[in-house]
Amino acid sequence: MAKYNTFIVMECKHNNVVLVTSSAIKAKGELWKGRKVEVWNENAKVKTVYDRTALWMNIYIKAEKEYIGMKQLQSEVRNLERGIMRM
Repeated sequence: MAKYNTFIVMECKHNNVVLVTSSAIKAKGELWKGRKVEVWNENAKVKTVYDRTALWMNIYIKAEKEYIGMKQLQSEVRNLERGIMRM
């Protein structure tokens, strides 16, 4: 695993993996009764989130939105330097 967060959505009863993603928004969308999300970072399990503790995912969602906003701003700056305008 990498240095960024990886979210593993699993069935609680049988521990079947349903989804492996780096998107906290997708992971929270798949979180309902009978499922859990394991948060991994650098080959270590950081947290397990269940449907009753789904508010813990908001921390990761906020971080993901900030990261996406930062990437968008960087690309806009690069495009301005190259003279590409977005309409």
